Amino acid sequence: MPLLFNKFKIESCLKKSEFSAVYIALHTFLEKRILLKTLDLSAIDDQSFKERFKQEARILASFDHPNIIRVLDFGEHENKFYISFEYYPSGTLREIINSGKLGFDQKKNILYQIASGINYAHENDVIHRDIKPENILVDEKLKVKIADFGLAQHVYSSRLTNPESVMGTPAYMAPEQIQGAKLTPKVDLFAFGLLGFELFTGNHPLLGSGAGATINNILNYNESAYTRLLGQLSEDGAILLSPLLNPNPDQRRMPENIPKTPHLSAHPAHKKANIKTSVLIVFIVVIFTFALFWIYEINKTNFDVKGNMVTENKVPLEDTVKLAVQTDSTENNRGISSPFEFKNSLAPDKSKFKQETLRPVSETGFVTIDCRPWAYVYIDSQKIDSTPLAGPIELTAGKHDLLLKHPDYPDYSLELEIKPAETVLLEIDFNDLRGYLICHVFPWAEVNLNGTIIGQTPFDNPVSINKGKYILKLENPDYSSYQQEIEINAKDTLIFTYHFNKKKIGTKVD
Repeated sequence: MPLLFNKFKIESCLKKSEFSAVYIALHTFLEKRILLKTLDLSAIDDQSFKERFKQEARILASFDHPNIIRVLDFGEHENKFYISFEYYPSGTLREIINSGKLGFDQKKNILYQIASGINYAHENDVIHRDIKPENILVDEKLKVKIADFGLAQHVYSSRLTNPESVMGTPAYMAPEQIQGAKLTPKVDLFAFGLLGFELFTGNHPLLGSGAGATINNILNYNESAYTRLLGQLSEDGAILLSPLLNPNPDQRRMPENIPKTPHLSAHPAHKKANIKTSVLIVFIVVIFTFALFWIYEINKTNFDVKGNMVTENKVPLEDTVKLAVQTDSTENNRGISSPFEFKNSLAPDKSKFKQETLRPVSETGFVTIDCRPWAYVYIDSQKIDSTPLAGPIELTAGKHDLLLKHPDYPDYSLELEIKPAETVLLEIDFNDLRGYLICHVFPWAEVNLNGTIIGQTPFDNPVSINKGKYILKLENPDYSSYQQEIEINAKDTLIFTYHFNKKKIGTKVD
């Protein structure tokens, strides 16, 4: 594995552009897996971009909150800047919204956690400026982390961008943010309200047919539109979100009933794990007690090979009983025999005793999955876990259907054949299945691939796409639309450039 900055062993690349990249890496000093974000300072002419990158590191390094992604360290080396974050295997809130599977209380719990993180940032005089579902990480236990403080701004700091520029994602901007007014923490509250509305209903209340229409909807958002919007929510949802969605920033506030520290109910799997652990401890204690008693009795009275009692020349302890401490059923199926293995003749009927205690040959095998960057694991249509796994998965001998799912990559599936007492090692790198697209469009465009909108330029990061051919369509309400066929190859990055005024096209593959 390549070594970056003399301390990060790169395991896989999640995103990459001509001047920045995000990796999963091993921090050799901390001996733990981390997320590594890098910026090539020599490739950037815009000083404000460099400062935003560094400010993200400074802000997050000063934060310590369970619902905000944590920075481990940051620095500059050979004209490159880096930030290392905690590794947090998860999906995004966008996937939660698209699934539509959670109940009201679960959704409310997610919002409480987001609110807790936003409150903490605001208490430390920091405005996030880009609260949206894609920047909210949610793991399988519904624990939340707010990420991507790249546009964050200190309340009292000078602006890093041109006074006329508008930074953020238009669909989640407050009216005053689009108008270029002086920003306050109230812009985060409005974005949070839109996010909450989308989580409860599955729909963005102000989303138009295109970026221009969405911006118009937000700019025309008034008291009557506010009343109609609240009418689409349940009573509990309206009570929760109405203070956030007020079009008047002076009336906008965080709901009073949201706790600063959310209550996170114990995950059922944890309860089961605790029960299993207790039973296991009791089992081991019983085995040890029985073993010690047996050892004591054997050394008091032994028998020779003919069954005669022997009271002298006791059999050495290490030759009498071999204790095999059994941690779980998985260990037993890997070839550890019964709790006792007799080496000498202990009694005339010892063979019968041994035959009863030894287990039969295992009818199960194992699969070890090494998947990068990570994936949800489904076996025979049942969700098992997410990688990295704590250990091999035990399966009955025979054929099984394996499915690996990652929200940013195509599904990976295959048929596994498990043989008794054997382990199948499976190594998958999702990056081998995808390529990347970077779009430089002037002045801006909504980007459509094969009829699906993938976002509005400028993109924060390269877009990860399944390899194949696509019809790329660019739309801007002030210009005629443009479309062209492109091809995305695995592991390659296609850089597409288009200028509406000059109708100038350029493509480049890295």
